[in-house]
Amino acid sequence: MMLSANRYHGMKSMLRHSVWARSFPYARTVTTSSTSAASPLPKRLIPKLNQSVTRLGFGGYRATDPATHGAALQYALKNGIDLIDTGANFENGRSEQLIGDTLSSSDVDRKDITLVTKAGYLTNKDIERLDRSGSSSGDDYIHIQGNSYHGISPRILEDQLAQSLDRLQTNYIDIFMINAPERMLLSSTSRSGDVYKQLGDSFRFLDTMVQQGTIKGYGVCSNTMASKEAVDHISLPSVLAACDKLDTNFCAVEAPFNLYEQQLVQDAAWMDAVETNNLFWMANRPLNAITPQGSIRGLYNHMMAQPKDMDDLRQAFEMVAELEVDMMSELPEEEQEDDGGLGSRFVWGQILSENLQRLGQHHFATQHYLRSQVQPKLDKDLNDFRLAYGDVPAYMEWSEVYRTSMLHLMECLVNYSYMDTLKKNNDLDRILSALVSWPNQHVQYTDDDVQLHGAEEGVQPCHSPLTVKALQIYLAQQDIGAVVTGMRQPQYVDDALVAMKEHQSSPLTEQQLMDINRILV
Repeated sequence: MMLSANRYHGMKSMLRHSVWARSFPYARTVTTSSTSAASPLPKRLIPKLNQSVTRLGFGGYRATDPATHGAALQYALKNGIDLIDTGANFENGRSEQLIGDTLSSSDVDRKDITLVTKAGYLTNKDIERLDRSGSSSGDDYIHIQGNSYHGISPRILEDQLAQSLDRLQTNYIDIFMINAPERMLLSSTSRSGDVYKQLGDSFRFLDTMVQQGTIKGYGVCSNTMASKEAVDHISLPSVLAACDKLDTNFCAVEAPFNLYEQQLVQDAAWMDAVETNNLFWMANRPLNAITPQGSIRGLYNHMMAQPKDMDDLRQAFEMVAELEVDMMSELPEEEQEDDGGLGSRFVWGQILSENLQRLGQHHFATQHYLRSQVQPKLDKDLNDFRLAYGDVPAYMEWSEVYRTSMLHLMECLVNYSYMDTLKKNNDLDRILSALVSWPNQHVQYTDDDVQLHGAEEGVQPCHSPLTVKALQIYLAQQDIGAVVTGMRQPQYVDDALVAMKEHQSSPLTEQQLMDINRILV
């Protein structure tokens, strides 16, 4: 047999026009000294809660790993960041669990943290549990597709809130968000009026939660408030009209804002609703923009290991292709059939190579596709393979090496796709550097260059110079209460701290913001 265990053991080792600087009556910045920094961090008051938060908050999306993401959260807390944003659906609850574990082991007092979580997204597991409860006929949620459901009824919010409290290891949530109510419009039987009625029912339930002290306040998180022409558009004035306790309990709204998505500050009705009702706007998705062309663009230019002269990528493709050919030649003929045979499932080398040009164009989309679609399918097929051939040691060895090789190929593809994003973002970073006199020159460093920190006056080492500039642009926008941004790595926290400190000492002027906006438009 050509599948030698020694051979495969060896193979293992190869392996962004805006209304700028408008001031609200409550839009005043206060400061707090961070526990380990000489300069204070800018903060903003959440008026209906009468508590202040740092202008940049820890975004818990995709935060699951204690060793890295948990350590980054601890680092953020230690440096004075006191706003944490997560959601029940983030990594199927694992983000909340990580945050709960981290806070419980931290010496930071819970009352000094503002904790925001959300509910609305559901999975098969949630639906099974809700249906078993027998408390409803099951007509209060909709099936989107596959394992994706959505519901915003009081019953569902009560269930999700209870789980969030458990995972976060706390007896109260500061702000509880109804997440993406626009998804309810994806049902063929739903109408926008129905959604606002559902929201009214849910707000009344949440009012009881405020009265009980389970939550301090609530709000809505939506991606479509700026998209008035969209079929799933959610109108903030209509949302607020459905709330009985608007003056006291509805305290915040969360919606995207970045260099390429600034429509909300141009929307007079939206901004008037926020200002008139003393709502706290938390901006999300600051570094993952949807461009006017409809593509997703990451706003970062950190260094990343790239396929050297394409050799890494080429070798990774060759390795996977060779493994696929080897296995196909060994399997029984019936398993090689294209109509469902096990062998026909292991053709990722061919599929990915045929789509290489497309995969190289959009870093975020490529990363999402590989991690959310390719890898789960790969693991399922390999599991089926092992069940079928568990008694053939060489096949088991092949499955291990094939998975390792595929993971390496996917990593190379993610790095390859970053090349185009990096070039565009380096160009944008250079334009912003020339356009504005920043407090410091932002110098990019790698993980091996930490000795650069503070090495030269007027020079600020940072992980991603474009990120630091983008965050300062958002901080200068007075309409925004706080920005929640991904900080899953300590270096991401460092960039956020640099942005806040530079904004605190030398905020961008209205003229500078207008100049920046002109080049973005």
